[in-house]
Amino acid sequence: MFIVNKLLHRSLHTSQKQLVVGVLSTVSRVLGSDFIGVIQRRMRDECYPRPAAQTTTIIVGNPAATLAQSMANVADDRSVTFMVLVNNLDIAAEYCKRIVNSYITTATPSSADQASGTTAEQAVYGDDSVPPTPLEILFPFPNEQPEIVAALNTLESAFVQKSGEVVSDAVLTLFNQLIKAKLRPLITETFRDVDYSTTTTTAITGSTTTSTINATSASPPPSSDPSADDDLVKSRFELGFTALIHPFKSVLTDTPFTKLLAHTATYLSRLLEKKMIHLGGGINNNSYSTNPSSSDGSGSGGGQISELGAIRLDRDVSGVINIVAKAGRYSVREAFARCAQICLVLCVDEEEVAGLYADDGGGMGVEWKLDVDERRRVRGMLIRR
Repeated sequence: MFIVNKLLHRSLHTSQKQLVVGVLSTVSRVLGSDFIGVIQRRMRDECYPRPAAQTTTIIVGNPAATLAQSMANVADDRSVTFMVLVNNLDIAAEYCKRIVNSYITTATPSSADQASGTTAEQAVYGDDSVPPTPLEILFPFPNEQPEIVAALNTLESAFVQKSGEVVSDAVLTLFNQLIKAKLRPLITETFRDVDYSTTTTTAITGSTTTSTINATSASPPPSSDPSADDDLVKSRFELGFTALIHPFKSVLTDTPFTKLLAHTATYLSRLLEKKMIHLGGGINNNSYSTNPSSSDGSGSGGGQISELGAIRLDRDVSGVINIVAKAGRYSVREAFARCAQICLVLCVDEEEVAGLYADDGGGMGVEWKLDVDERRRVRGMLIRR
């Protein structure tokens, strides 16, 4: 990009419209074919990411740590080199925008001279040490400046579009090759041996009765601290997901990593939804309950989640979503809208169940991602009383 900036600087300061248009066209062709082409070939031939070998050292009594160790080995040297090339394209596109905008949105001569303390002669002859000269000075004729601006915008848009397409394809490759296969065992381990059907009620004098869900697990061993069981699902998921996503977050720049996290969140939300349905006794996405008669709108069902279990499930799912969002931007939470609404339907009080099945959502103020039939089936995941 340094060479591109020099070429634009020198050509624009010739004040020759035909020469500038020709140079911009050539630069656009070289950036689009040679520069991006070389990086694409290196991605394909030299450092195309490959899934890590499934060699996991079993840690006796702590399978969660074993899973985290497996997640941590997701990126090798080839993958890091691949990500560095993705960064090169992303940064090149950003600098191309800055270079073009520096010439199009340059300040007026008087303000530029006042800010830099340069003379008009320095500006006209294109001294590299001063800010870019305004196009009004370089191309004073009315019919020249619009053509130059159009040529600059064409250079920027063409390069940014093509580099963006390559970056998007590369990010999708990273997801498919290195991350996708790790997410299913991560969700399986996160909810391993967790039971949302049984409750333990403890009365506290002078306060509202509180209840917790027994989340039994073979490992780690049960703890006497109730909060340890409460955070079991969240701690398992955080351990594995952090180990999985950290190598990408530490190498990739912001834009590619945001795209990668969006792919991860979208696929993870589908796995999480299926897991929630399985925990509730559902069969598949089209039938959330093993008992079709339970979806009668009465609010009672024949599923495997108790009312207090629904509260625990809501807390666990919220913890998973928060961990994913914490790794990147808050907007990735939108991918989990269906999961959040499943928890909402499960936790609705009996008095408000009828509003769930209204076309307008019963005045609940929710933009539903689940249709009415899906809400009925979700409600059927609750244990029949």
